Amino acid sequence: MKTLTKGMLSLLCIAALTACSDDDPAPGPDSMHLYTTESTVDATEGQIGVTLITNRSWTVTPQSDWVKATPASGTEKGIYETILTYEANPDAEARTCKVLFAGGTYTVTYTLTQKARQ
Repeated sequence: MKTLTKGMLSLLCIAALTACSDDDPAPGPDSMHLYTTESTVDATEGQIGVTLITNRSWTVTPQSDWVKATPASGTEKGIYETILTYEANPDAEARTCKVLFAGGTYTVTYTLTQKARQ
């Protein structure tokens, strides 16, 4: 009986260790989450951080040339912060930039609104 119990315990330990391998593909469907999906900033130039949680490789694509993302991509699952750097708004009207966060087949849109120049 002791041999059977030790054998079963050994098998369970081996199964637990191999099930958590880093080489395994990400479980489940593509997943991506942003802590917030919109922000409003002043008309001056600046930066804002956006926190991303994903289980796939990912990319960030601003839809306006006045916004840049760093880093603009990652190759692993995890929690990341992308810094959006934006230029000063020269206009007397507010402006908006959509920023696409994509991972696998999943896309989340972040909206950055910049106030008008005073």
